[in-house]
Amino acid sequence: MKRFMQSACFCTLGLILMASQAAAATMKESLEASRWRFTGGGVAIIVPEYEGSDHYRVRMLPLIDLTYGRHFFIHTQRGIGWRWAPDQSNWDASVAVAYRLGRKESDNPALTGLGDIRGAAELVLTGSYSLAPWVFSADLRQQLGHQAGGMLVGLKGAWRIPGPWSKVSMTLIPSITWANRDYMETRFQIDAGQALRSGYAPFQAGAGIKDLGLAWQTRYTITPRVSLTTLIGYSRLLGDAAQSPIVRQEGSVHQVRGIIGIGYSFK
Repeated sequence: MKRFMQSACFCTLGLILMASQAAAATMKESLEASRWRFTGGGVAIIVPEYEGSDHYRVRMLPLIDLTYGRHFFIHTQRGIGWRWAPDQSNWDASVAVAYRLGRKESDNPALTGLGDIRGAAELVLTGSYSLAPWVFSADLRQQLGHQAGGMLVGLKGAWRIPGPWSKVSMTLIPSITWANRDYMETRFQIDAGQALRSGYAPFQAGAGIKDLGLAWQTRYTITPRVSLTTLIGYSRLLGDAAQSPIVRQEGSVHQVRGIIGIGYSFK
């Protein structure tokens, strides 16, 4: 009986120690998950002077990627938002508020007489599903405010390809974008007043598939904290976007963009 009690005590003590270690590990993970993480740097982007242009310009933007725990984020492209990612799940979702760039007549002579399009905040809803080596995602972007800037719905795939070296990773990204009537009218339509001022013939634009695209991204880890990312992408305007006078007469349906950025991670 005495030996049994001693064995029981040792077993109980062992279980307590194991439980303590598990609790400590859980607390450590919780503390680590609650920390701020920040990557900062700069990005150079080569983009058309307007959507549908065959002339290009370079934009310089700050790189901001700030997260708190597993949910809150502030990102240059994704905006300010909240992310849901259930444990041991292949999917996640997020809601954010980002900024949609506008367009000025002075951006390109082809826009003379069309007026300016003001930039505005937009609501971004995103969902993704991982099915290795692919990640499939969908996003909805709706402009907010009194100006009818319209809505975009995008579908993307991301095929992650191992690089030739451990520090290099590559991703192939096919995409398709649908735009509603408000977006198409704002960006591609020529109304009677614009036709009179610009010399273009009136043109009515409606909702539909706006473009198909393909991009190639390469990420190089220089040090554990410093990384270099490049991307080259091509998209082909379709439907009314391709038929708009500012594209068919003065621009191109073939759109190219390039990105190079360097970031430093503070962890």
